[in-house]
Amino acid sequence: MGTKSRVLRGLSYGVTWIYLASCSQADSNQILSKTSGTTSDKVLTKKDSDAVSVDPTHPKQEVPIDPNAKKAPPSTPEMAKEPVSVDKTKADNAATLASGKVITQFNVTNPISWGTSAANPIVVKVPVTAAGTLIVPPTLPTNQQVAGVKDTLVGDAAFTGVNSLYAGIKFCNDTTVGIHLHSSANGPVNHGREIAAGTCQIMMVVRALANNGATYDHKMGAGAGSVFIKLVKVLPDGSEMP
Repeated sequence: MGTKSRVLRGLSYGVTWIYLASCSQADSNQILSKTSGTTSDKVLTKKDSDAVSVDPTHPKQEVPIDPNAKKAPPSTPEMAKEPVSVDKTKADNAATLASGKVITQFNVTNPISWGTSAANPIVVKVPVTAAGTLIVPPTLPTNQQVAGVKDTLVGDAAFTGVNSLYAGIKFCNDTTVGIHLHSSANGPVNHGREIAAGTCQIMMVVRALANNGATYDHKMGAGAGSVFIKLVKVLPDGSEMP
């Protein structure tokens, strides 16, 4: 998709990708060679000193086995990849909730549908009550779209009068043209303003709705310009609703 979605928290958290890879290559234990112009075939091991001549006119000579010879240690099985920890996700979510805001950053690199599709939507985490109801400020601010700073919470503009837990989507326009998100009552945010190229704007999540077709870019229009969003509800303990 060429886009990047991440959750930014008030606390300093990093995301580390760990790639586990291993490879092995078995060497050939022996090489069969045939010397032209002779009647002798011989098997050569890796060491020439271990060569054994095979002459059809004489009995086969047995190579004595040294009982004190060191044996190769057994191979170590590959380390299994560590599964994704549900407990870690829960702890990270809890820390995000404690910061007072859940900001999901999405970098728009394609102005057409913002690079999204029904199968590949923008995934946005939102705080909810134990009953699954979206948590929003008691009174919604008048400036429901404010300027943001890419890849950090430092320097983000504040929503007027908001000092309680809320969720927002930070759209960063990495294209060369202006983008403008339209949203209806079936979308998670209210109608936005144009986001200039090279800037970020944060839109507050005010509804636990993200129906397909409810959000789209004004320049492309409904349908062709649909911007797909998926909400993930985070409970007060940090766990996520299925």
